[in-house]
Amino acid sequence: MSKVEQQAAFLQDAAKLIEQAPLFGLTITGGELFRTQEQQDLHFASGKSKLRHSLHQDRMAIDLNFFKKGSSGALELTYNKADIQPLGDWWETLTPQNKWGGNWSGFIDTPHFQRNEI
Repeated sequence: MSKVEQQAAFLQDAAKLIEQAPLFGLTITGGELFRTQEQQDLHFASGKSKLRHSLHQDRMAIDLNFFKKGSSGALELTYNKADIQPLGDWWETLTPQNKWGGNWSGFIDTPHFQRNEI
């Protein structure tokens, strides 16, 4: 499978993820898909990333913003692992290449969804 085909398959799964989110009580807004090397260097230097190279640079990862209804009924931003866990687990059932940053050990990155290259 070519790089472009892998990127297209990843983005198709990301669209499914966004469509599925309301079934888990979540509303999603866009975050970050593509990242330059300069941006990655800044993330690495600040500790926001543990890697010098990110799958964001290959357009194979996306960070999303998650909202759920709070006690007042208003949407509230959440990156709480427990809030996103069911959706993250669902994401990983689509293909073995799909990984959710909330299931990583050590560095937990709940807004992060990626597809590892074949």
